[in-house]
Amino acid sequence: EHMRSHTPSRALWMKALDLASYCLTMAEPDTLPLDRIAEAVADIDNDRVVDDGRFADSAIPTACPLSEDAETHPLWTPLGADVFWQGSVYDQDSSLVIALDDPLAVFNDVG
Repeated sequence: EHMRSHTPSRALWMKALDLASYCLTMAEPDTLPLDRIAEAVADIDNDRVVDDGRFADSAIPTACPLSEDAETHPLWTPLGADVFWQGSVYDQDSSLVIALDDPLAVFNDVG
């Protein structure tokens, strides 16, 4: 809702995509084919999830905390496998991934 309602935020956080040009070239800045999503997204692995500890120092854990108390462990975000997103896409040859930076998550980890 915020992005829809606030033009300055859209200009700051969003990028234009020339879809007609993408359809011709299948390559535009900050895009890639869906079958390469694991190359661009740090918490998405190729074929299967590999819990290798790469987010061990992250402020938000990648595994559900043992405690079920939402007050002491309110956030966690699981690792994912690219096949999860690819499996539901009918035409993978023309599919498109737009990878966005997440500066707030980086700030959360630094803080």
